[in-house]
Order: sequence, then C-alpha cells, then structure tokens
Amino acid sequence: MCATIVVLCASAGCFKTRYLAQAARGQLALRCASEPLDEVIADPKTPERVKTLLREVPAIKSFGEARGLKATKNYRAYADLDRSATAWAVTACEPLRFEEKLWLFPIVGSVPYLGFFHEKTARDYAKTLEHEGLDVDVRGVATYSTLGWFKDPITSPMLSEGPEALGDLVDVVLHESVHATIYLDDQTPFNESLASFVAPLLAAEYLASTRGVDAPETVGFAEERVRIARLDSGLHAAWSELDALYRSPAPKDEKLAAKAAVLDRVKADLGITVNNATLVDARVYGAGLPELGALFESCGRDWPRFWKAIGRLESKDFGEKQSEDLAAVLGRLGC
Repeated sequence: MCATIVVLCASAGCFKTRYLAQAARGQLALRCASEPLDEVIADPKTPERVKTLLREVPAIKSFGEARGLKATKNYRAYADLDRSATAWAVTACEPLRFEEKLWLFPIVGSVPYLGFFHEKTARDYAKTLEHEGLDVDVRGVATYSTLGWFKDPITSPMLSEGPEALGDLVDVVLHESVHATIYLDDQTPFNESLASFVAPLLAAEYLASTRGVDAPETVGFAEERVRIARLDSGLHAAWSELDALYRSPAPKDEKLAAKAAVLDRVKADLGITVNNATLVDARVYGAGLPELGALFESCGRDWPRFWKAIGRLESKDFGEKQSEDLAAVLGRLGC
C-alpha cells in the first residue's frame, strides 16, 4: 500500500507543541537533504539504479497530467535519507470495536493517523496509546504528502529493489498526484481509496505503453499487485469476521478469545502480525474500490469523464466524517 502521511500539527495542548516541533525539524531535515533531480542524476556517485529511476520522474508526472491529474511542483528533487522509511504512521483503535482514534488537523480536518519523521518518536507515542487500552499499529511508509504546503521530494525509500521498482515509483508519484487533484476534508477513506484505485491503473498503463506488456518491469509490477491484492483480501476478510464478532452479544472474554484466534490465523496465513488498528488502516485504503471501478466502467474507462464525475463530490455529500460507506455516495454519481 501506498501511504499518504500529512505531517502537520495535530491536536491541542502540550502534545500539539511537541508534535509540531518534530514535524518542523523533520521537514527542515528533509529539505536540507534534498537536491535537484538533474544534479543527482549528473553526480557520478549516484548509483545507476537511482539515476535510471529518477530520470523517469518528469515523464511520469507528464503522463499523469495528460490523464487529468493536477500539475504540481512536487518531485523535482531527491533526498537520500539512509533509512528504510520516509515517515512512520501511527493508528489506533478500540480493542473490541472498529472505532478508530481520530486526530484533528488545522487544514485537512480529521484523519485516522499521525505521521512522524522518526521511528522512535512514533513508537514512544504508540506506547502512550497502548496504555490507554487501544490497539495500536506503527508502520513505516515510503512517501508522505504536505498537500502543496511544501515541494515534496522523491525520497530514497520510494525507490524499491527488483523489477517492480519502476512500477512502484509510478504508483507512488501518481498516488500523491491524485491527492493534489482531489482531496476532501475529513474523508480519508474516500481520499485514499480514490488514489489507491487510480494510481495502480495508471501505473500499469504507463509501463505497458513505455516498456511493453511483457517487459520485466510490467510483469514485476503486476505480480506485486497480485501479492498486495491477496494481502488486502485477507485483511478485509478478517475485518468483516471481527466486525460481526464485535457486534454480537457474546461476553467480553469470549470476544477476546475469538479475536485472538482470528488474528493468529491471519498471522499464519499472511505472515504478518495485526490488530484492530492494522485492519482499520487497511480498510481505509480499500473502502470504495469496487464502486470506483464501477464508476470508471460507466464512464467508458475515459479519464476526463471519470474526473468530471468525481469532481462533483463534496465532503458534505458523505453525511459524516471519515465515512467508510462510499457505496451510497459513489452510486449516485454518473457520467
């Protein structure tokens, strides 16, 4: 999954000051580490793999713009961060119901995560949430977005290894371009579902048109998407099973035991440790994919018609903040 981490001030009080301070320091460090793409590409010390991928960025941006995405000043620089992630996302959820913790941002409204530039800071904050009795998830993410407040660079964690690397880069760049094009306040499930629907489709189209359908880059990205789809399917199935359990009249101890059994099965099947926060986070990125796919088909798979339909939406159309019921809203759209 591709993640969008908005690193801004989050809430009131002392924590707000500390959070803003780490965000400011992290943003400044990122800016200081950034160099123009052409200088990085021309530098003989830059690994050839990095050069090859960075040369592709202007073409990726132009490709997205030709298909209705907003032109931005992002991704004109590169930052070698010498770490595995650009930022770390913290999500939290009630242990026996899928009620996620929300944080209020001054610009984009409420969001179900916080982004930190340093892993230790993220994990220290996660511990405070765990002490409150919440299920907490901390995950490293390759990219983040300041939604136009700063000129976001390409970062080294965005450049993966293997034949899927180019497709992953296209996906990430276009994912953030979708957010720059349409971003509704207080509607993270919609925002992330839209970007998660559009970017992989365009990435596959870009690879097929520039490399060919049988090229290693195209095949590698397709195989990566199959792996991600399997993971998402397993997580969404666990969410549905646990949601039914939590809504049942079963006693608390019985629910806890059944929950543990489901999570153990997920670990055995998918090879990852999850909790309610992990499952809620995964659901945010896929809540409206079937409906978005149906809308795209009804628009004749025509991007201008699709964007015109999507552009009619406003935050108030969803009825509540952070709505996961996208079917009703998207179902009313037409081309």
